[in-house]
Amino acid sequence: MLLHRVRRSRGFNDIEAAIRSVVRASAPKILCTGVEMEDRLLSALRNLKDAHIVAVPATEGARQWLYEQTDATLAIRSAEDLTWHRDRYDVVTCASPLQDAGPSLLEADWIAISLLKPGGRLFIHGALPSHLEPHLRIRLPKNLVEMQTRLFDVRSDGMEARPKAFTALDFLGWCPRKPGTQSHVGWLAFSKRRQRIQAVASCGALRLSRGLEAILERLPGFELRADLVRSRFDRVVFVSNSVTDDPRVMRALQCADSPAGRALGVGRKAGGASVLSTTPALILLPDHREQIGRRLRLAGISRNRAAWRELALAATGRDLDRLIKEVGAPQLVLHTHDMDGVIVGAIAGPTAVAAGGGWVHDVHEYAAGYDAVIDVKRDLIQAGLTWEKAHLTSADAVITVSPLLGQKLSALYGLSTAPHVILNTIDDTCAEPYNHCLRSIHGIGPEAAFLLHVGSVRPGRGIETVLLALRHLPTAHLVCVGSGKPDYLKALNELATEAGVESRFHLHGHVDSRFLISLSRQADIGVVSMDTYGNAEVSLPNKLFVYIAANLPVVSTTTAEMARFLAEWPIGALCAPGDSLDLARAAIHVLNSGSTYEAAFKDEHFRSAASWQAQCRELTRVYNVVADNQ
Repeated sequence: MLLHRVRRSRGFNDIEAAIRSVVRASAPKILCTGVEMEDRLLSALRNLKDAHIVAVPATEGARQWLYEQTDATLAIRSAEDLTWHRDRYDVVTCASPLQDAGPSLLEADWIAISLLKPGGRLFIHGALPSHLEPHLRIRLPKNLVEMQTRLFDVRSDGMEARPKAFTALDFLGWCPRKPGTQSHVGWLAFSKRRQRIQAVASCGALRLSRGLEAILERLPGFELRADLVRSRFDRVVFVSNSVTDDPRVMRALQCADSPAGRALGVGRKAGGASVLSTTPALILLPDHREQIGRRLRLAGISRNRAAWRELALAATGRDLDRLIKEVGAPQLVLHTHDMDGVIVGAIAGPTAVAAGGGWVHDVHEYAAGYDAVIDVKRDLIQAGLTWEKAHLTSADAVITVSPLLGQKLSALYGLSTAPHVILNTIDDTCAEPYNHCLRSIHGIGPEAAFLLHVGSVRPGRGIETVLLALRHLPTAHLVCVGSGKPDYLKALNELATEAGVESRFHLHGHVDSRFLISLSRQADIGVVSMDTYGNAEVSLPNKLFVYIAANLPVVSTTTAEMARFLAEWPIGALCAPGDSLDLARAAIHVLNSGSTYEAAFKDEHFRSAASWQAQCRELTRVYNVVADNQ
């Protein structure tokens, strides 16, 4: 028997009815992890009287959606925030635990479950029978049973079932989460009826076997909103994320959306297609990774990550190709971004060319210079190089972020035309005020030196070097504005304690890019402290141009492109990578040379070269050349 049937459980037709019946507490405190965009369970929970909800978004797109919903009853937290959380909740919902989280529950879900009050309600999304997923070995916290936690299963396919690991809990019932979705048991039956597919040995750069082609053909389609179908777009800008949290992509979209023509931004997300906005026009195509991964697994294939990713991108390429055919104007230019965009552009680009336009690809980073620890895993590095080698020369134009990276790409792939350089400069006209004083929040006195690091807090950024430099700067403070993984943040705090600077090292967390210029104006020095390795050597990172827009002097390590930039435009000082004493020396020099840097920032040639308006003019020229040359 495939399913473990639950006796005396109760089925409900919809989530709202289930919640009204199951949640009994007055003014309940609710913690929701893995929240998706337009999450039906969260929306239903918000209808409870006097409910107070803490939501942990699953994606950046979901975070943006939650910001739009936020009021006095809803607070937003990151998964990292739960590590330090001490509140207790009447209801906890876990959206990711069994079907997507691999061999165990995600860390955030474990923490969330441990925050339940005695007798609380645990809502699980799509909990699978454990013997249908033999690689999952679920071990629940011991106190979960002792606390008399009650379980409610929100099934993705509406079937009455639960894993054996949960049989000790009082089971309250089940209900469908999304009517009409496929059953996981149905997928299993499907795989047994069809011929087994040969395993993919390595990334094939779109050279797919007949069986793998069949997997793509059977993926569900998507429906477009009527108002978008009626529109015609001259530029389509694609990136393999939620679009709105990618500053470079958003700037390209704003540049392309001009009186001369309309632009459409396209990203992707798990689930069906959705429209984020119409001004500017933004749409998210379905991300098929989960469905493809499940089909590969159920067909008996070892889920090679590179091949799995390639298949999912090929599916997105086909969706984008269809989209372009429906909404593209004559002489449409497709602008794809980053490593994943190469495959999507290779599939959809010919449609743009056939319409009298062309395909432009934007290389954000140097895949050949990636570090397997700092950037992405080694198999995905090799996959990215394979994709770029197979398809980059097919693009009508290549764009990149720095002159040195352009030279590297030309040499590596034999490009007939040198890549066009579009710097990551900031459109300061879109900046918004940040109404919080970082000195007050973190106890930084008015006379103390304030060093600022903006961006992700992760290995390779040289944050350890800056932290240790505080030993040689007795009154200075370092504030890191950005998110990071809990283990790494913990390691930084431990290093600060060992160095005796824990009171002067501050992790501020993520701040939306709209506020970064205003926030940076509060600091004395902006830090670009990258370690030296291939990808860092060619980088002119976003944070550099945030500091420039804020007129904030820079201390940077001597990576090749940063050294060249500061030699041309003397707005800061250089130090050796990994040398905390040298970084402290450079910081003291900047602090003592304020008037010199004020004059440098006022230089008209520099302000023009470092403006987004100049980069936008160059990007528009590239679009026009590509469109006119076909």
